Amino acid sequence: MVINTALPPARRVITLTDPLRRHRCEVARWALASGRVLNLDALTIVLTARAGQHLRWTTDDVSVFLWSTATLTCAELGIELPASTAETLWSYLLFLSEAGALQGDSLVDLQLELSECAGLNRAGRLRHPASSRRTADVHAFRQRRRA
Repeated sequence: MVINTALPPARRVITLTDPLRRHRCEVARWALASGRVLNLDALTIVLTARAGQHLRWTTDDVSVFLWSTATLTCAELGIELPASTAETLWSYLLFLSEAGALQGDSLVDLQLELSECAGLNRAGRLRHPASSRRTADVHAFRQRRRA
């Protein structure tokens, strides 16, 4: 794995307000206790890019965030977009749902959208490339004749 060290992580560039910083800490504690994937830089980007709307999510918001908003926010700030942004968003939406704070579409709909947009499995993790449902041609094995 190659790590791009030319761009700084989000936490070094973005300064969250005190309420958002406390919220990020609460989410991180929950993720650690429940064994969920959570990247603090990705969560910082979610909270920054969705300023004031971080509790309200629709299926359209999920796809726009992943394909546009997160990338543009990182480009504007000159920071790296973490590879685990989609997985972190999955965990964050689950946190909001369990806390009773999720507004907008249902968690099931949001997770389905994340699954389709970002290639996450039912556990909110990236699908392994080998898990695709392609079939292979099977040919009979022919032994070589020895002379």
